[in-house]
Amino acid sequence: MSRPVALAVGLIGALVIGLVVTVPFLREQRRLPAVIVQPPPLFATALTEVAPGKDACLRNAKIDAHSEVALFKVGTRGKPAVPLEMTVTGEGYSRRVARPADYADNEILALEIEPPERATSVDVCIGNRGERKIDLYGTGDTSAAPVTGDIDGERIQNFNLAFYEARDSTLWQRRQATAERTARFRPVGPGVVVLLALLVVLAVPAALAVAMAWAAREEDEG
Repeated sequence: MSRPVALAVGLIGALVIGLVVTVPFLREQRRLPAVIVQPPPLFATALTEVAPGKDACLRNAKIDAHSEVALFKVGTRGKPAVPLEMTVTGEGYSRRVARPADYADNEILALEIEPPERATSVDVCIGNRGERKIDLYGTGDTSAAPVTGDIDGERIQNFNLAFYEARDSTLWQRRQATAERTARFRPVGPGVVVLLALLVVLAVPAALAVAMAWAAREEDEG
């Protein structure tokens, strides 16, 4: 196979991959995360016990204008559920959401809130308003987490907490927000994130085409 033909085949293959894989992925409707305050553990799960009348809190969590649904996992130790109350408070912002005892043991609960108008640092507390202990699922390793958990000021393991958008959308529709969210975890701005993404999308197909052309050249020389 000559180099021009190999290059053409590589470019066509890269184009097909882009049309079949990349474009549908960017345009697929899905529920997008707004902020992952404390991600689930990779290896060890830890349970945070919350006694009746107590509140387990995560301090200095960052949420934004798209943080519309809070997700966390609750264990009832095989017993009936108890009422819960979630409070989210920050500078100029305060919301309180009650959850009746209508959930199952070890269920991931989704509580809708009215988000702040802009990115805000908040404390998020999950309160036990029942008469039995509950457990919040969390991670056994929070050394690198940007938030800290406590009950009445006593340090606890962070419980898993994420905020999602309330409505489905595509990555393409939320490309700017996605870049901004990614930049929160990297020492770069959103513009650099977008540039890196474009480089991946363009460079990988280009590398495929060049590799095929190079292989054809070596074959011709051989």
